[in-house]
Amino acid sequence: MEEADEVQIGQSSASTNRRTAIFLSSLADTRGRPTGEPTTSDPCSERVMARQIKARLPLMFKGQPRKARYPKDILVSKDVYWTIPEYSITDTEVAFHHMSGYAIGRVGGIARSDRELVLRQFDGALYRKVAERDADLDFVFSLAFPTDIESGFERCDRRISLRESEGSLPKGDPSPCSIDLLSQIEWRQSCSRSSERVHDETWPYHVKVPDGFRYRGLLGGHNFAVFEDIVPSLASFDGEGYEDCVAMYPLHLRRFALFDGELWMQTAPPVIRLHRLHLERATSVVMTISLAPSSPNTRLDKPLFSIGAMSDAQEFAHRMLDAEIVGPTKSRPGEVLDLTGSYEIPMPEALSSHDHELEELRSFSYGLAVETRRFARRNPEWAEKKGITAQDMADVERSFEEVMATNYVTGEFGDATDWIDTNFALWRKLTRKATTYTFGQAPLSDLLLDRARNYAVNRPISIGIPAFRPHDTDLGR
Repeated sequence: MEEADEVQIGQSSASTNRRTAIFLSSLADTRGRPTGEPTTSDPCSERVMARQIKARLPLMFKGQPRKARYPKDILVSKDVYWTIPEYSITDTEVAFHHMSGYAIGRVGGIARSDRELVLRQFDGALYRKVAERDADLDFVFSLAFPTDIESGFERCDRRISLRESEGSLPKGDPSPCSIDLLSQIEWRQSCSRSSERVHDETWPYHVKVPDGFRYRGLLGGHNFAVFEDIVPSLASFDGEGYEDCVAMYPLHLRRFALFDGELWMQTAPPVIRLHRLHLERATSVVMTISLAPSSPNTRLDKPLFSIGAMSDAQEFAHRMLDAEIVGPTKSRPGEVLDLTGSYEIPMPEALSSHDHELEELRSFSYGLAVETRRFARRNPEWAEKKGITAQDMADVERSFEEVMATNYVTGEFGDATDWIDTNFALWRKLTRKATTYTFGQAPLSDLLLDRARNYAVNRPISIGIPAFRPHDTDLGR
């Protein structure tokens, strides 16, 4: 441990120092208490019960491992203490109730599913349940990374009306409670890399895990790479990058609340999502209900509509089906299927907080900037052959700076829409390559881009505002 004193820490800006100071002060009254010990807070002159938890959260920053030749993206976990406020379920109101939907069988085909989902409104925010009353909260918050093959931003499509397979209601969310935070970290890393092999630049490469711990994919082992343990293995690291990541922790953890012992989390509202589905050797377009993304949305081939825009969604689904027919598919055309299921909306006003048009415009402009820049930088000769000029690349870099100014956790967004048309033209010249974002085949991506362009005509002066804004509260500490 003596080597830890020799670690070089990069200089941090005053703003990140202030954010970290605020974060540390918010934890000061909980450090040292046993995990799970009930505490009380008295915000608004009301006695509010609370419960303390220890959360293991993802952490990424630049660093130079002692045994590596080049700097790496250091991806580890960090434990923090947090106090979650607890209220009575009678203080909430049911805003959305999905009674039944559908499930895709293991051998294909669709069957009815009776799995329910309830969203509740509390203090102006919408909440979804992530753990039952008898769940061990220490266990619920014990994983910073998913243990299956899917990574963070690939898990952000939280389906409601259509599931992969039938099954009983789990005691907790199948994604770790850090999934939105991890999605922001992974998305930023993926966008900034010219190489498609992002994880080759991620360290540590191998992590020793406890006996009996099973995981798939690239990230599960990082649950046991704890920051304090790996510091001696670093020759230096970026202090500002570390602080920027840690500063997101309180903003993420404030989304949680307990209602009569059940763990709930603030969420974006349900929306209608369209996507392709292969059934019985035919490609259909299905209409489903899922939670709107509260983190980067990279699946641009699955357009969103507000829950009240059923007729618009149906019309666009038929246009998607037509695009599928003329596209390079070997399957026969299917049909448009309404798989939204049975649901009630007792509080329609509670579901209007997500601007899906704004988010789709933003996501398309980000995706085109990221993918155009990645391919052009990786293949400069090809870009020059296709007539990409130095001015074109300067504009691409300017739009990419707006992407990197974006943080879905803090609610800070850059505006890359001024370059959406020029970047699309360049992207088509560069053979429509995509790594982080999924646009779909050419007919579908053209159709979706026209939709985003129509949104751009009447867009706000600035789109640097969140489509989903988590409710700000000072109750969680």
